[in-house]
Amino acid sequence: ISRVNTLLQMMLRYMEISSIVLLLGCVGADYTFEARLESYRNPAHALQTGDCCDGDPNTMGVCTGSCDNIFTFCVQESSATGSNLALPFCPFLRRVSGVFQDNDDINFDVDLGNGVSNPLIFNRSGTWPGGVWFAARSRDSDPDLL
Repeated sequence: ISRVNTLLQMMLRYMEISSIVLLLGCVGADYTFEARLESYRNPAHALQTGDCCDGDPNTMGVCTGSCDNIFTFCVQESSATGSNLALPFCPFLRRVSGVFQDNDDINFDVDLGNGVSNPLIFNRSGTWPGGVWFAARSRDSDPDLL
């Protein structure tokens, strides 16, 4: 769980998530990982680079267009190190949400779009690896520009 907390702290530098509830259960040789997302805020309406998601900043330098957020979630066993925790490659659990168009103030519901349910649940048979990594990334998808 300490590795999960460390990764969540790193993730929170880039996006404000008011609460993620993580539950780990272990019964015999099977285990379950569950993460429930509650909310996401991007009050600056900006990318990680500081650039505006949509359009140019106004005359005061403030971004006014909200991002078209899409989220990628990944769970890997703790044997993966930070450099190996690549979101495009998640052998155990990788989910990509639907697009939250023009929305930087999200209260997550049970349906995250694209067939992804909240909470994210990962059931695995086998020996408990001692820990898991959980990563989440948001990006601006701009479906209107595709």
